[in-house]
Amino acid sequence: MAIMQMRKGIYVGLLCLFFTGCTRSNDRQSPPFLAEQALKFAQIAFVVKDFDKAYDLLSESGKQFGSVEQFRALIEKKHPSVYPLSVKLTDYEPLPEQKGMIVYAYGENGTERFYYRLIMDPAQDTGYKVSGFNRSDTPYPQMELRQPFDQ
Repeated sequence: MAIMQMRKGIYVGLLCLFFTGCTRSNDRQSPPFLAEQALKFAQIAFVVKDFDKAYDLLSESGKQFGSVEQFRALIEKKHPSVYPLSVKLTDYEPLPEQKGMIVYAYGENGTERFYYRLIMDPAQDTGYKVSGFNRSDTPYPQMELRQPFDQ
């Protein structure tokens, strides 16, 4: 009888550990973790212009498009004259039928406006990593699933 109670205790303990682990994983996929990783990338890539460090922040699928030099060339092509002095996140939306998210960001430098769309892939260690990005001179259209970040 004591062995049965001990086994029950072990099973309950393992079950608790399992659910605790799942909760932590879900926390890392929450908007605050999404925002943290997206903002970090945007500031390093577009404001600080540390292309090596920004490249290191890409997901594995993001790195498949080329080398650090090709990544730098892509960013420079999207910023032919100037870069933003600051970047802030505005909204996010889930990618339909995928686990990733899209994050929208806005930057400016006094004379020019920058609208970014960052594609975020799930990542175990940080919650999300950037797999791609676009830049526009005008705001991206509002989508049905798009939600603002809590400021």
